[in-house]
Amino acid sequence: DVIALRLPSALFSFGAFVVTAMIANALVPSRPWAMLGSVALLATSLEVWSAASSAMLDGGAMVFTAFGIWAMIKALDHPKFWLVFVFATFLAGLQKGPTPLGFFVFAMIGLAVAAVFLPAKMPVKMPQGMTKGRLLGVFALGLAVAFLWQFFQLARYGGPEALSGNFEGEMIGRFAPSLAAASGQTNTEFFA
Repeated sequence: DVIALRLPSALFSFGAFVVTAMIANALVPSRPWAMLGSVALLATSLEVWSAASSAMLDGGAMVFTAFGIWAMIKALDHPKFWLVFVFATFLAGLQKGPTPLGFFVFAMIGLAVAAVFLPAKMPVKMPQGMTKGRLLGVFALGLAVAFLWQFFQLARYGGPEALSGNFEGEMIGRFAPSLAAASGQTNTEFFA
């Protein structure tokens, strides 16, 4: 029973190594050794090994977030990958961590800032085949599917307790710890 309980986390964490290699290959396809280096760097993280040996959803959130980042990188050249990004966002949402959307927002903010501050001889273009309206559509679809499971649970069980548990406790609370929870803790305890 212990192996059955922990095996999905181990498989998800192994998947994170594979997707990390895919990200490295997408960023620098001319240097295949970068895949090995990125996986080796990820393997030095104690948090990855902790997620791999736990029976929690962290391994799934990790692999689907990385998968979303890979899809977003690929979509910059091949627009069909935006649907893969939305699918990855849905899968990450099932793991209570729709973080690919956060990376999407930061990437779009980065593009907007670069378009303003880069010189005219280095223009920043929208991803190939995309308009601002289509990118907003990708974000809206991603937002809808990221919280699809939580909305289903809210409709099924209803009430403010379901809303508080699904959104506040399981999603927002994971990424925005309260000052009360952080007070009196050492840095190691806080980040654990």
